[in-house]
Amino acid sequence: MKKKAVLIAVLSLILLIAVILVINRESSPSYLRIIELNWNISFPINCEEIYQIDSGASFHGDGLRYHVFKYDADITLNDFIPEQEISEDNIERISNVLSSLHVKNEFYPDFNNITLGTVQKQSDNSKLYLCYTMSQRTLYVIEDIY
Repeated sequence: MKKKAVLIAVLSLILLIAVILVINRESSPSYLRIIELNWNISFPINCEEIYQIDSGASFHGDGLRYHVFKYDADITLNDFIPEQEISEDNIERISNVLSSLHVKNEFYPDFNNITLGTVQKQSDNSKLYLCYTMSQRTLYVIEDIY
């Protein structure tokens, strides 16, 4: 009887570990899952987050956030959201966000080589700027949350 109890305990532990591993494996890398929850946009997860910075924790979750993802293969934003041109006003706003976050110059998007881009807005005037450079397979995610 004691052997059965030990066997059941060991099998239960193995099952629990397997479930945790599957959940962790299926979850999006780092911040992509939060983007999906906040903006209802999901991206391919075949990437690595190479840079991130934000304005710090706040009670309401507002603030500025910046993430850079390097992809293994080309992605197309049009599969997930309508693409649009990043206007000069948006480039200026993105630059202001990055400047106020003290982003290192090496992690700024090269606005001359943005292949695809878009701006998403929410009813509270929060904005999500997405810039993708196909030549570098890099996605820049800039959030200005109110």
